[in-house]
Amino acid sequence: MKRIYLLLLIAGLFSCKNQQTCNPSSPKRTQSIYMSNCGVASYLHEIEVKGLSLKFDSATIITLINNYINSNLSDTPINIIDMFSSKQNFDIGETLSQPNEYYKERVVRVYFDQNTNHIKTFEFFDEGITIYKGNVWKR
Repeated sequence: MKRIYLLLLIAGLFSCKNQQTCNPSSPKRTQSIYMSNCGVASYLHEIEVKGLSLKFDSATIITLINNYINSNLSDTPINIIDMFSSKQNFDIGETLSQPNEYYKERVVRVYFDQNTNHIKTFEFFDEGITIYKGNVWKR
């Protein structure tokens, strides 16, 4: 497992495109939201990665996700991760009703299989609008 993580990290360092920054900030939790649907609990983690954009490749984003998962000190289960490029419009006083401007900063949403904890689905956003959702990485 450590070798795979190391390979992803190395691939991420050499994956700059169009002079995009190679060093986004470390992922930082903005909030975790407990959700329940017919008694089935799930947790949405919203994280900020300054400098994140749709121009990053899969290796970089997967590395950032793994960094967040490995630093999840609260042991809160992770079912969904929303990755934001900024939390400039984040309302600290509200959990579920954030302003629309905040969701325009969302770049990627990753769904995890609850049984295996492996990535199941990717969803990509541009200015708050879903531009792709699928089980394979957007090409």
